[in-house]
Amino acid sequence: MPAYARNVLFSGQPVSRKPKETHLYLDRGGIQINFNLKFYPHTVAGQKGKTVFSTLLDTYFQRGGMQVQTNVLDPRQLREARDNPHLHPNLLVRVSGYTVYFNDLAPVVKDEIIERSTLLL
Repeated sequence: MPAYARNVLFSGQPVSRKPKETHLYLDRGGIQINFNLKFYPHTVAGQKGKTVFSTLLDTYFQRGGMQVQTNVLDPRQLREARDNPHLHPNLLVRVSGYTVYFNDLAPVVKDEIIERSTLLL
């Protein structure tokens, strides 16, 4: 398994190992546990990428994980969409648990998403 896949699995262990009672209590209290994962497109491309991605998710849920949000982001495409919105009118991104068209976001939010997407590795 590639190093980045092992790192994601390692980072997910504390989240997925919470006792079931904790999940039930948190769910009853209206609090949800989110595990956010971001990937560059090349890391999930092809059959090998699909297998690694699927293994990561399967392992997370088998270890008791409750919820995961994933993003596959290309910083170059995001910058291009910011600078030339007409080239990517249907580009969707996840922001704080909801999906939105990138072009509908405020410039400061676009820049924040781009900045965060360059810190993936």
